[in-house]
Amino acid sequence: MTLQAIILGVDGVLAETQEARREAFNTVFAEAGLDWHWERSLFAELLKVTDGEDMIQAFVNTYHSHWRSTEDMRLLITAMTRRHATIYQELLDKGAVNFRAGVAEFLRIAARAGVLLAIATTESRSQVAGLLGANRELLETADFNVVCTADDCAGGKAEDRFSRALKTLALGPEVCLAVESSAKGVRSAAMGGLPTVITWGIYSQLHECGEVLKAIPEGSPLWASSMILSEWVCGKPDELLVRLRKFHAAQLTIPQSPSVPVSAARFRPDKSSRNNKCRYAV
Repeated sequence: MTLQAIILGVDGVLAETQEARREAFNTVFAEAGLDWHWERSLFAELLKVTDGEDMIQAFVNTYHSHWRSTEDMRLLITAMTRRHATIYQELLDKGAVNFRAGVAEFLRIAARAGVLLAIATTESRSQVAGLLGANRELLETADFNVVCTADDCAGGKAEDRFSRALKTLALGPEVCLAVESSAKGVRSAAMGGLPTVITWGIYSQLHECGEVLKAIPEGSPLWASSMILSEWVCGKPDELLVRLRKFHAAQLTIPQSPSVPVSAARFRPDKSSRNNKCRYAV
């Protein structure tokens, strides 16, 4: 069976949307008259909690614990979270968040090759629309066949997004690949039985991704293994599509024995991950 569809996450894959979120948070804090400023290192730690209101609460609990139980602080956190969503949406709508370099070209090449394109993300429908609208000229004819957002998932469960995308595509996981950059995304893809390509984003948590893969229980399909890319497109999107197809084909040759667990050895991050060459491990 050949590769029929690629299901992509948004943050760290299509674009570095978390940078825009960080900018929006810092704008909100300034508007509130607070001297808080979240640098990338701090923001990366807070992302491990979740996002939105819980991130601010975690920050307050850690750095301003004398405020954490006050009613005024709870109300302020709620108000700042709502204001953050507005600012972030404005950034998307005005085109302040661009696709990562080479992504649009890769999508065009994949679409011309007959590969279906889908999005599965925890972003809202309006946020995805803002990002795609701002990058429409780059996409040209590379339209997404399916866009599954947090709004589309049953009961609002973001972990269902890949299963939802597969259902909408009317395809089985064995003919698809997922592309993700976070532990949450890798976990969701694995739950859908998808082979997963892990790419570097600014806030990629490679160690956490590896822990997710190693934790896949014995008896799970072996096609939930991974390919690690040190760079996502690497300036050679045509070569990348060839590599993705080879990786996908390799998964289909692995015996689907329920007695063999997914091997942790399949997760071998490239030690020279910050160079400009495409490297991967399978």
